[in-house]
Amino acid sequence: MAKAKKKTISFLGKIELLIAKIVNVSIEEVRVAWFLIYCTILLILFISNNYYSNNVARTISKLSKENDELQAEYVFLTSEVMLKGRMSKVSEGLQDNGLKPSITPPTK
Repeated sequence: MAKAKKKTISFLGKIELLIAKIVNVSIEEVRVAWFLIYCTILLILFISNNYYSNNVARTISKLSKENDELQAEYVFLTSEVMLKGRMSKVSEGLQDNGLKPSITPPTK
């Protein structure tokens, strides 16, 4: 007589049997329920990932616009500083205070 092999049931299989007995449904229905739960979790993850990526895209767009504005302001201010730093503009401003440019060059 051949020995009959004992079929071992995994931990998940034991849980499925327990749920099937408690709810009074077949094991196949429990497996379908597990599959639906799995699909629902994947769907929730997909939606949350989509929401997160849209928020990141909006933030990037907003920061890009702000960067463009700051860059334009920087160019404007540097050109203004260059204009005000010229010798003719400086001497005009000093003449209002009564100062005149030196006629004799500096010597060592």
